[in-house]
Amino acid sequence: AFLYDFDESGTPSFFLHGGYPSWDGTFSIYNPNRKPKQDPESPYGAWSGSNNALAFSGGYHCQYNGGAVCIDGIAYVLGGGFWGPDGAMHMQTYNTKTDQWKVYEGIYGENLTSFGIATLGSKIYVLGDSGVSSKIRYMETNINLDEGETFQLVDDDLVLQIPVSDPAVVGYNGVIYAIGGRT
Repeated sequence: AFLYDFDESGTPSFFLHGGYPSWDGTFSIYNPNRKPKQDPESPYGAWSGSNNALAFSGGYHCQYNGGAVCIDGIAYVLGGGFWGPDGAMHMQTYNTKTDQWKVYEGIYGENLTSFGIATLGSKIYVLGDSGVSSKIRYMETNINLDEGETFQLVDDDLVLQIPVSDPAVVGYNGVIYAIGGRT
């Protein structure tokens, strides 16, 4: 999940992505500035959904236990597990302005599961991993995936002091925070 002001209203909307095999892979989007059709006087915003995600070659649309972050209006939905190769090495991108998806298969060369994810600048940070890990890794997003470039997970010089799996992770004011997780 992430916050992003895709309609340039000055108020970010909440984008939520998760999945199960029969699910179409959409983002659920909460926009605090839109009012529910059934109650236009409501003090609350409204939920809507994105277009369906494109399917991977195995047929599934979503990435169970994956991560989603947004940089400059492009959402990166990566990793996952549960359905073998259908998500763990693949990534989808979603353009918040055009409501369009793209699929990139096998782009990190390894399975990504049970990790936390956050952004700083143009980097996506991946903390922890399947099993219990002290790894802190990142990938640059300023590459051209459509030209066949691939993401390379780079080990950071730092490591988590306590190895974890499934940490909650957030980037804020130039710092990556890892909260909780399983040891």
